[in-house]
Amino acid sequence: MGRFDPAAQLCYNGGVRVLLKFAVRSAANAGALALLVRYVDGFSITPREFAFFNAANIPPAIQTLIVGGLVLAIVYTFIRPILRFLSFPIRILTFGLFNSVLSVFLLGIADWLLGSLTVSGILPLVIGGLGISIVNTLFDFT
Repeated sequence: MGRFDPAAQLCYNGGVRVLLKFAVRSAANAGALALLVRYVDGFSITPREFAFFNAANIPPAIQTLIVGGLVLAIVYTFIRPILRFLSFPIRILTFGLFNSVLSVFLLGIADWLLGSLTVSGILPLVIGGLGISIVNTLFDFT
C-alpha cells in the first residue's frame, strides 16, 4: 500500500487551490468585462470564434468574453505584481493613488493583447480600469 506523504498532499491541495482561484478570477473578470461592455459607452467587443470552444456550442460573444477574462486574469496575475514592485516609491509618494494609474495601464495592455476588445477614449479606459481593479482587488483578499 502507498505511504501517506503530507508534503505531497499539501502541494497537491495548494496547486488545486491556486488553479481554482485563477479560474474564479478569470470568470469574475469575464463578468466585469461583460458589465463594462453593456453599461459603459466606449467599450465594445467584436465577437470571435475560438477553435477550442466550438465543440461546446458556445456563442462567439461569450467565447470572446471568456478569453477576455483569461487575458485580464493573466495580466493581473503576472504583470501587476512586477509593476507594483517597480512603482513602489511613486505609490508611497501618492499615498496609493498611483494604483489607479496602474489599473488603467493594465487594462490598456489587455486591450492591446486582445484584438477583439475595443476601448475608445480615455474616460471609458479609466472607468474600466477602476472596475476591473475592484474585481481583482476582491480576489487578492481571498
